Amino acid sequence: MLRRMTLAACLVTLCPLPALARDGIFDIAAPFEIKGPDPSLSGDIFLKMDLAEALVNADAEGRLLPGLSDRWDQSDDRLSWRFHIRSGVRFHDGTLLTAEVAAQALRIARSRKGLLAKAPIAAIEAEGDEVVISLTEPFALVATLQAELPVLPIAWYQQTAAVALGVTARSSTPTSAASG
Repeated sequence: MLRRMTLAACLVTLCPLPALARDGIFDIAAPFEIKGPDPSLSGDIFLKMDLAEALVNADAEGRLLPGLSDRWDQSDDRLSWRFHIRSGVRFHDGTLLTAEVAAQALRIARSRKGLLAKAPIAAIEAEGDEVVISLTEPFALVATLQAELPVLPIAWYQQTAAVALGVTARSSTPTSAASG
């Protein structure tokens, strides 16, 4: 019985192989819609699909873990946070992750609708290999917010979804922002 179930599971796993795209289009079927390359619109989906990473990750229990930042700390006055950027990380396009690239991505995210725009942030700057987030008032959730914000190369924000993803984005819903 166990042998038959194992064989059946293996066969079911292999069934999708003929459906792999040979036309250069990456088809995604899921109960959500990618609204475009802007992380403020679809960033959570990019994170869940491992298309992007955040400075901080969270495990199933909500504990914060290193992401693109290998460590972080809050100042004694609780008005600034420092995120140390992992070295040697490259984006999908070959761009090297630096503190300046990460800070610029967060400034772009802050300028758009979303959680970061509502936080009491005075400035986001790069200092050496750290991103420094300065606050107007203490805000304990800065590190937690970073787990929800993908950090992408600056070129990502300047390109269309098809170029940024390297694929043609299509949706089966009539409200799709991108079609192929």
